[in-house]
This record gives sequence, structure tokens and C-alpha cells, in this order.
Amino acid sequence: MGFDDFYRQTFPLMVATLRRRIHLDEATAEDVAQDTFATLLQKWELVRAAPNPTGYALVAARNRSIDLRRKFREVTLDLDAILEYMPVAEDALAGVEQSAVLEGLFVHLSPMQRQVFYLHFRFGLESREIADWLGITPSTASVHLHQARKRLRVHLGQR
Repeated sequence: MGFDDFYRQTFPLMVATLRRRIHLDEATAEDVAQDTFATLLQKWELVRAAPNPTGYALVAARNRSIDLRRKFREVTLDLDAILEYMPVAEDALAGVEQSAVLEGLFVHLSPMQRQVFYLHFRFGLESREIADWLGITPSTASVHLHQARKRLRVHLGQR
């Protein structure tokens, strides 16, 4: 079997598997599958010689999706994006002061609290969606969001 035939047979299965087992949306599952097949094409002789080429491809896709989630977890908090939700500063100096205040506040949050807080307020994601992206349970996402809010209130003096 050639690569083109393998691709036509395996691609729909790979997308369905990523959606069902890894809980990716359709577009992301297709992107991960395409990236995986680009790598598989480079290693086609190795893949074709494997005892189960389809299994090899599915494991490669699963690993690629795990890498994608890890990269997403490592994204640092974008303070400029958070500033979009703050009142507009009257001048440049006030904008710098706002940025410094935010930066000072976020040092009081754990990395996971920062991530959950950012995903919730920047993108409007709910706990279940945040949990899917970060690979945690929805209740853990809710707890991190609650703790982040609580810590920020304390450091803003609004106990």
C-alpha cells in the first residue's frame, strides 16, 4: 500500500479517534491529523514496515495532541490581552501604571491559577472547556478560578 492510500484510509479514523478519545473539536482534530501525516510521510518507510501502521499512526497523533496541550499550558499570561478588559487609561502613563499593577497582582497567583483566570476572562471559557484544554478536571478548574479571584481580591484590598 502506498502513502496516498494509507492517508485516505487512516485520516478519517484518526480524526474520529482524536475527537472521541482526546476530546478535540473537529478543526483541531483535523489540524493534528494533518500535522501527524506530514511527519508520517517523512518516516513512511518506517511506518510501512511497522507491524500495525494504523496503530503507529494513531499513537503518533495522540502524542502530537498531548504535545499541543503541553504547549498551550506553557503559554505565558498575555498582560496586553488582559488590559483590553480594563478601563482605558487616560494617558500613556496611566496605561503603564495599569500594566505594572496587573503584573504585580499576577505574581501572587500560581501558574495554573494564571492560566485558568486568563482562559476564563480573556476567552470566556467555562470550567469544563478550561479543563479540556489544560487536561484537568472541571472541578479543579473551578477551584483554581475561585482561588485566583480570592487572591486578587485580597491583594486589591477588597476582602
